[in-house]
Amino acid sequence: MSKYRHYFALEKQLHRAGYPVSRMDLIRQYSGDEMCSLQEMSLQQYNQFIQWIRITFKSHLDAAENAQKKSIKTAVHYLCLMGMTTSDDKPDFTRINSFVKNIGSNNPKKETLNKLTPGQLNKVVTQIKSMYQKEISR
Repeated sequence: MSKYRHYFALEKQLHRAGYPVSRMDLIRQYSGDEMCSLQEMSLQQYNQFIQWIRITFKSHLDAAENAQKKSIKTAVHYLCLMGMTTSDDKPDFTRINSFVKNIGSNNPKKETLNKLTPGQLNKVVTQIKSMYQKEISR
């Protein structure tokens, strides 16, 4: 496992949030142009760097997470309206994830709902809404 996994996870989240970051630019900005590589950092510096990213880009990270949660809730809502519930009227996530995995070209890697990229998630939600609209118009 990479010793820099926390950085790469944050970088991925920032890219998903639509904030293109350059690793070298971030490191230089954090270190005041003294470093340009993660390998140049001590463990303590690396941990402080991770905290700095979380604080500096908190609004971007939170906005992306909130948008993704909202899209997932929308998809679950429409699928529940289409009958994907348990006997006690709670979402049946086994059926929901199975449905989402097999939804077609909008999910080519057959991922579960919470592992879709934001672009794929938006397409899947749009497709589910469309299916629901067709279902109620019958």
